[in-house]
Amino acid sequence: MTQHQKTMNLSQTIAWLREHQDVLVLTHARPDGDAWGSAVAIRRLMERLGGSARIRLTGWLDPMMRELFPDEPVTFDDPNPPEAQAVVVVDTSAESQLDRDAGFCRSMEDRLLVIDHHAKGDQWAQSCVDATLPSTTALLAKLIIEAGLSLDQDLAEPLLLGLATDTGWFRHANADAGAFALAGRLIEAGARRDRLYQATEGAQHPARLSLMGTALGRLEWLAEGQIAITGLAHDDFVSAGAGAEVLAGVVNEPLSVRGCGVSLLCTEVTPGLVKVSLRSIPDEHGCPILDVAEFAAQFGGGGHRMAAGCRVPGDLSTAMATIRDALMATIS
Repeated sequence: MTQHQKTMNLSQTIAWLREHQDVLVLTHARPDGDAWGSAVAIRRLMERLGGSARIRLTGWLDPMMRELFPDEPVTFDDPNPPEAQAVVVVDTSAESQLDRDAGFCRSMEDRLLVIDHHAKGDQWAQSCVDATLPSTTALLAKLIIEAGLSLDQDLAEPLLLGLATDTGWFRHANADAGAFALAGRLIEAGARRDRLYQATEGAQHPARLSLMGTALGRLEWLAEGQIAITGLAHDDFVSAGAGAEVLAGVVNEPLSVRGCGVSLLCTEVTPGLVKVSLRSIPDEHGCPILDVAEFAAQFGGGGHRMAAGCRVPGDLSTAMATIRDALMATIS
């Protein structure tokens, strides 16, 4: 993956959306709050522009987030090849994150638009990317305003969902003045922040506590306490009766320890394949000790310099050894 070399401006993007009036909305597998919020927002934007859109998702979506917008036309894990006159991909530009739909997207490239806020990704013929923004929904808010539309509750709630979750409910370094200003505007437009918070943070699965306890009990400290790494094996999830989806945010816990600047959580939900979630926080100069997006790129992953992910083949022990070696080689 590379830096985006060319992107469409806001007016060009709105013109593209007006021209393509029947679109299929896709996002990365296992959508998070920004992916789901962006998909809902772009579908509703298409309606305001006089067109239509439907959403196709791959992988698990938190039922509580689904219930925020229960009437959205969406299909989950459809084994049939998608059909569409045009495609909008939100919150990713990485082919690897599109899972089974990656080949379809390349075949539709002349009628496909990527809307994203990640600094690195694969190159596409048409894309609107702004890596200075804290979420893809923040970019969609700019598009809505560019289109001359007013923000109301139907648009504001999915936009705030993405903004709030991608900033860790405004705790992360990307929660800048612009993020707070946009949040205020969305709340004024009718977004119910308490409803969104309860759906994303206040309705956790009971298995979360047992899995989190196991993960924290296995913490290893590297580089004199600057890096924390832990992992959960496939058997841990079987015993708990839950998947990695219940662990949202757990990777951030070690960062509350003084001196820790990088945290990694390795989860073997599927036997023989380990998902690695990486987080970092800035030092006193505003820079993380490790650009986790660059590190994840070694394994075909990506993200932001302070939040990224990748997948490593092998069982948990083998994958964690690979990650450890790569970490020490990177920071040495």
